[in-house]
Amino acid sequence: MALLINGEQFKSESAVATVSGDFVCKSASGFATVNTVADNIIWIAHTVNTFDADNQTVDMDRVIYAAKNTWDIMRVEVVADATITIADEGKFYNINTNGTVDVATASTVQSYTDASGASATAALVTYQLELIRFVSTAASIYRIV
Repeated sequence: MALLINGEQFKSESAVATVSGDFVCKSASGFATVNTVADNIIWIAHTVNTFDADNQTVDMDRVIYAAKNTWDIMRVEVVADATITIADEGKFYNINTNGTVDVATASTVQSYTDASGASATAALVTYQLELIRFVSTAASIYRIV
């Protein structure tokens, strides 16, 4: 989870649980929801709440968030079994579903075209974070990309 600076608000998707520091994205229905592995990080939650199942239509409660800017830098947890060193600075990563850095996704490029799949169409693979400064194996400084 990330450290937070400022706060704005956006309506939450129904039945979503957020804690302060969660990475948040915009759902297909246009509401704020907790980020998943493949989503672009748009916001960082300030809200600790479990939104009701009818939030989109009845309650319309909002997630308070810090907006992601292109060069936002924040401290992010690294998975416990990760082996990350100062040599990994500048590499790009995705996050796990629990919001920690997925060290297994390390890449030296921010995005690439993956033509190795069974599909005839190549997929653009992009990463969510860049390691800016190694601090320790428990937590380091990352930039949202």
